Amino acid sequence: MKKLLLPLILVASLTACQKENDDDVPAAGSLLTRIQQKSGTDSSDVTFTYDTDRRVTGLVTQVPDDNGNLTPATVAITRNGQGVISKVSVESDALAPLGITRLEGLVNYDANTRQYKSRVTKVNIFLFVIKDSTVFTYDNGGKIVREDSYTDDGFSGTGYAHTGYTEYTYAGNNLASARGYTVDGTDVTEEERVTYTYDNKTNPIALGPEAIVIQLSQYTSANNITRQEVIVPIDPDENQTITTTYTYNNQNLPVSAQSTVDPGGETVQVTYFYQ
Repeated sequence: MKKLLLPLILVASLTACQKENDDDVPAAGSLLTRIQQKSGTDSSDVTFTYDTDRRVTGLVTQVPDDNGNLTPATVAITRNGQGVISKVSVESDALAPLGITRLEGLVNYDANTRQYKSRVTKVNIFLFVIKDSTVFTYDNGGKIVREDSYTDDGFSGTGYAHTGYTEYTYAGNNLASARGYTVDGTDVTEEERVTYTYDNKTNPIALGPEAIVIQLSQYTSANNITRQEVIVPIDPDENQTITTTYTYNNQNLPVSAQSTVDPGGETVQVTYFYQ
């Protein structure tokens, strides 16, 4: 288990669907509270919560369980008095097959450099205590350019082992690419490569380095993604390209979008809700 804190099921839920039962209309304002995606008669939602300083403190989405059914997942982001993230927790019944319903990660922050240094998660799974540690590396501009994952499996007695890393590149204030690798001893395998293209409008939830710290890198950038190309070297059949066009309000914020996923040509309608 490479990443205990925010499993990729949370990212997958952005394209997973449930039966549509909501016909809300986007509200005016600039604080993003909800993103809804629809494909045919199915839909999925992500809702956001904030503190009084408009800093993200949580989100609620749906994640698939072992049977493919969607269940709610709540991500809580704990901040100290200065607004720095100190803890991130995930609570969902989808974790029940692991014998748990909650994951909690502690975040280490260096007040001198004003940078997040690491994230550590420890969880009891059946008879074992598994620990996952992620270390962040920054460039001179304060952007995270690499995260290294280390895992203690809790039963081999060998302690932490380097299990993978992700490298990030940037174009201005936008994430340009992410390349993920797994590490097994001296063997390194490239698992996935993602490149991004953007518009010149305002991303309503641009979290910068914090997005990578909470494992939601799609919320890193200052602008909105218009093209996302995913290359999977170990399984080229999984390669895909997602292109997105937006409509905007008078604050240059997206109010709706249409994404097309190729191959296959599936279209997804996206609506943004503000207050």
